[in-house]
Amino acid sequence: MTPQEMESARRELGNEGKISLHQSVEMALMDGYAFIGVNGGKQVAGSTNMYSMIDSMLDYEKKYGTINVKDNIDSLKSLRETLEENDVNYSQRRSIVV
Repeated sequence: MTPQEMESARRELGNEGKISLHQSVEMALMDGYAFIGVNGGKQVAGSTNMYSMIDSMLDYEKKYGTINVKDNIDSLKSLRETLEENDVNYSQRRSIVV
């Protein structure tokens, strides 16, 4: 998923009320959108794996988090679940029977 696709998903899910403002900000940080003003007006380049980024953030929060750790972990888990539920490609990969 490109950063632009992540940004599009962030806006759509936010507008539909499927993610909180906090989760929207987390996604904006992941896809680089939050840094457009300091990144020459560009998002980060290339393809990114949003799910592995969320998993990395969860691991980091579990090991090093100090403020609102439980709330942050719950928010990241909820964000991941919402993204999975609304990601057609993710749903198709999970439903393939080998």
